Amino acid sequence: AVSVVDAPITDAGFRLVVASGNVTSMMAFLEVVVAHHGGQIADKAAFRSFAAAIVSDSPTFETAVAAVATKKSWAYWSNEACTLVSNSSVADVGLTIEYACSKTWFNCANLPDECSSSTYHSAEYVLSVYYQEQSSPLPTCYYNGGLIFARVASSVGSSCVVTKDGATTPLTDEGLQAVVRSGDVAEVATFLRRVVEDVIGGLVIDLEALEAFASDPPSSLYDAEQLLADATWVCTGDVAVCYPDEDSVSLTNSGYKLIAAQLDAARLRGFLRRVIAFYEGQVLNETALETFAETTKTFSEVTAALNERPYWIAFGPVASCLLLDRNEDASVGLTLEAACSQSSLFDCASIPSECGDDSWLTARYALSALRAASSGSSLGTCERSGSLVFAQAQATLDDASCFVSHEPAQTALTEEGYAAVKRLKDAGKMQVLLERLIESSLSSRVIDVEELQKMAENPPNSVPEALAELAEAAWLCSSSSAACSLNPSLATLEEESFEAVLADGGDEAVTTFGKRIVEHYGGEVTDESAMLSAFRSSVSLATFAASVAQGPTWAPSSFANSTCFAREDTGLAGSLSAKASISQACAAMEQFDCDDIPTECLDTWWDALDYILSVRNLELGFDASSEGSAALSCVSGGQLVFTSPRMSRPSGSPNCLVSKDGSVSALTSEGYQATLASASNSSISAFIRRAAAEQLLATVLKDSGINSLLANPPASYLELLAALYEADWLSIGALEEEPSNLENGSSGTDEDFLSWRMYFLYVLGGIVGLAVVISALYVWSKELRSWQRKNKSGPATSKPPSEAPSKATVTPVSTGLGVAIVVGEDMIAGGKIEQAAL
Repeated sequence: AVSVVDAPITDAGFRLVVASGNVTSMMAFLEVVVAHHGGQIADKAAFRSFAAAIVSDSPTFETAVAAVATKKSWAYWSNEACTLVSNSSVADVGLTIEYACSKTWFNCANLPDECSSSTYHSAEYVLSVYYQEQSSPLPTCYYNGGLIFARVASSVGSSCVVTKDGATTPLTDEGLQAVVRSGDVAEVATFLRRVVEDVIGGLVIDLEALEAFASDPPSSLYDAEQLLADATWVCTGDVAVCYPDEDSVSLTNSGYKLIAAQLDAARLRGFLRRVIAFYEGQVLNETALETFAETTKTFSEVTAALNERPYWIAFGPVASCLLLDRNEDASVGLTLEAACSQSSLFDCASIPSECGDDSWLTARYALSALRAASSGSSLGTCERSGSLVFAQAQATLDDASCFVSHEPAQTALTEEGYAAVKRLKDAGKMQVLLERLIESSLSSRVIDVEELQKMAENPPNSVPEALAELAEAAWLCSSSSAACSLNPSLATLEEESFEAVLADGGDEAVTTFGKRIVEHYGGEVTDESAMLSAFRSSVSLATFAASVAQGPTWAPSSFANSTCFAREDTGLAGSLSAKASISQACAAMEQFDCDDIPTECLDTWWDALDYILSVRNLELGFDASSEGSAALSCVSGGQLVFTSPRMSRPSGSPNCLVSKDGSVSALTSEGYQATLASASNSSISAFIRRAAAEQLLATVLKDSGINSLLANPPASYLELLAALYEADWLSIGALEEEPSNLENGSSGTDEDFLSWRMYFLYVLGGIVGLAVVISALYVWSKELRSWQRKNKSGPATSKPPSEAPSKATVTPVSTGLGVAIVVGEDMIAGGKIEQAAL
């Protein structure tokens, strides 16, 4: 026999406790029933009375359970009554399944395999299906003589609980119907995505297509599986194909979808880094990148956001999306297609044959020609038809035969290159281009420089016209002709030219060529005879250059330390010297790779030369901001070269000078390192201010912020920009000067109070002034009505006050606090107001 203490919570156990007549035993029995219904005893005396009544009345167990279910006031009640939990042993799980299966449309014989091996999991599934169908738990906690469960725990987290959550509900028909019943397309899409990945073994490669499919889902899971298996936007092939990494997909809408569909945050951020790099940007803040990855949902949203140049990205100073390296092959074809569509500016049929066999060279030519024809705008966009395209081609230090620019020594010798230089209306640059045409296309030399200059001042309209005119020019001669001597005014300053002038030139030719060498060293010939003697006694260009470098009495130099400062006004020969100078410096560079020259400094050899020479000289202990440098030789490979950057740069040139002076140094990694090397707080501070203003469009609010950076400056330029981005003493994007109190680090509280006080006084003054005007008008109208009453039968000559001669004036007077109204004397007839002022 079962004792009263061990009585089961069933009909039989209840009858056993009732038969005992023990109220305390009944209280213990019923307390379990109360707990099963989500209750906790609050009033033990009242509960005892309830238990005593049950013993006295001897009802059935079902009646007693029903009484408890009314949730008496002697207990606290929760809403989770009769909840199925894994460690529950009070209610009958089998009875629960039996009852639930009898009340739902679901056939319990179709329980998923993973839920049928355990009665608890089976109960979870059936109860949750009932709940999703009826939107409520089972209506009772009692069935067939025992307690049953009415619901599953809301946060059970079991794979056998059917819910409307597409991410967790079982992948069954019941799970599909529950999610569809929610009416939430996103939840349906999540469910179907799991079907693709967990059932079909594929990958959704187009989230937009998945969402469209989810908006009108199939009626059964079987149909969904069949349709998804055949969907073009579902990949079921090789893992490497279905799950490509962020570095292997194209920078297109399709590539974005492939990565985004994987729901891998790290991969998506990696893809976005590639896109940002395509825009010539570097991430300054990782948290901002994470937020960006979470909030942008389409590729077009990504490109639109980058077009706005967000502050958490450090962008280069030139246009984005530069065609510079062969790093994104997929974008080249689209770039060329986009460029060739600009038929009003450029005809792709005119691309020279030597650039047409290579898609990269073809795209470079087309983009550069577009840029030259449209004042530097190129395509003007980095995105076209869901794909990234190169917006602009950047010059390189290598062969420029497939690049059109305004630089006459570099631009392609084509119709587009000629037009680009002609558009400048610069006779000096046109002369350089004509020299190149004469040498390369006509294999000739210029005899009369003045005639060349005249032609450069009024150049022909096209290359064919120029060549036709040059072919007839009497001031040219064929370079293959023995009688055609080298022109000392135009000859390249190299060994071959030196020997030709020395062998064939008279005193005039030697003097002209020698003076050019002296000028290259910053000197001026003061004694032509002595210079002639030195020239003719020299065995080579290097020998004569060495004597010039000493600063002889016949050619004193204005420069120190045998420095050869770059000069852009030296014609084609000077441009070739600039190119040779770049080669010499890059070959000698120890810590800097010339491939890392900032893109803004690659437009001309002169800009590149400024950057490279200033970096090289700093490596050797010479600063470009100070006069003089003995860092490099002015002769390299038998040719005169430059050893220091230009002393003056044309207006509008990019800042390509690396110096220890932070107020002028280029805003680059090398510029920052040079400034740090100065160990000067004022110089570093100047650089930091410029970086904040020009890179982040920020205003320094507190000098103490810069001082904190000076105490422990970041190690790299990118780290500096990242620190500035995070600084609370900068106003990011503020282009105007802040109030001086902020500049000095003040909180601004007193000034803010004064501003509000002044604002209040202005408003008060305005109100008072308005009240005076209204009062005056009221008095005036009252007097007018009085005058009209008195003069209804008066003389015809009587005039109302408004027409009577008067000294009355109503004058607004600025007081600094609003407007004061001055009312003139005799304003109102009868002298009601003689004079008033506020």
